[in-house]
Amino acid sequence: MVKLYTPGHNIITDSLIMHGVLRILGVLGYHSGVVQRVGERFIIDIEGLDQHSVRDLGSKFRNTDVYHSLQLTLNLYINKGYMPRDQKVSKIFESNPNEPANRSWATNLSESLLNLDLSNYLSSDHITSVNEGRRKGVRTLYISLSSIYGKYQELDYNTIDKPYSVCDTCFGLASLGLIYGALATVLRRENSKYSLFMTIIPEDRIEIRDLLIIQRLLEGYMTMGRFSASAPSDIPLLALPLYSLSVGETLAAIESEADVLTWKVAKVGNFIRSLDTALIRLNKLMDFITEVKMLIPEWPRIVSQCFETEDGFTILSELTEVIVFSREISHIYSTVRSIISYIEDMKDTTCKNLLKRMHRVSEKLVETITKVVAI
Repeated sequence: MVKLYTPGHNIITDSLIMHGVLRILGVLGYHSGVVQRVGERFIIDIEGLDQHSVRDLGSKFRNTDVYHSLQLTLNLYINKGYMPRDQKVSKIFESNPNEPANRSWATNLSESLLNLDLSNYLSSDHITSVNEGRRKGVRTLYISLSSIYGKYQELDYNTIDKPYSVCDTCFGLASLGLIYGALATVLRRENSKYSLFMTIIPEDRIEIRDLLIIQRLLEGYMTMGRFSASAPSDIPLLALPLYSLSVGETLAAIESEADVLTWKVAKVGNFIRSLDTALIRLNKLMDFITEVKMLIPEWPRIVSQCFETEDGFTILSELTEVIVFSREISHIYSTVRSIISYIEDMKDTTCKNLLKRMHRVSEKLVETITKVVAI
């Protein structure tokens, strides 16, 4: 068994790097081991490897069909401008708030994959050993890969152009983590673009095999808003996990406790900025979704067709707050009243008929939420 340590850039970048490492391990057939979260970093214990064999993982990955397909896709985009048909790959470009930098991102990713060396993570002091951080380096982290850092730093009340730079391995693995281990939702309006991201990380420890299964639910992206007058002007960050996990496949039960990590970046006018970040208990959310899908089989259709509005996402955010954080029964009933009021105000006949099913089981819904928040 061998241990790999994510560098400690920040919770978002390290989560993506962790998922990037796991993707390579999965492609190469290493499925056994444990991922442990330590603060904002992760320790990956891998069975079947030693320190010497870790040094060969990058070259072995470069001999796989996954690598060659990814490089072909990137090169077509770099040289011909063809947006990748594979949603996993096009996600990083569609969700990037700085769209003029997309070809640069593709070039940086293509080049960094040639130099992947996972043995960099055998030591826990990788950042200092290769001089990463707020200084000129090999690759600048894009805001989607780091969120809280962005490109600029405030120093003595002045904003200065001081990029956060990382090595090829960190850049390549973080990008792979975004491709294969994070779901993106993109909301476009006239003068704005909001990109919301969601990944799943251990609260404490999770088997590598479980996280590889979870990755299958996080590979795509969703877009909304461009052609819909009823689309929201923004999406509350707390609404994203409940929305995404409701409309997607039901996540298989995992024994370990896990968290959903979400973050939001935006371009409004000419300004690109990093917005909120949140950690939400996955298990409570999945317990609720499983219960509701049993009570209301139409739940995924209700969420996808009827809650993609300003008020709808606000209600989903309130529901998440109740499920994960609130133990006040008054808050629970207030949320259910919001749902009922939302139903009564609906003008769309199809949605109104669907939502009536929730109206009939509102008491059961209260019972379900009460049971989940009591855990």
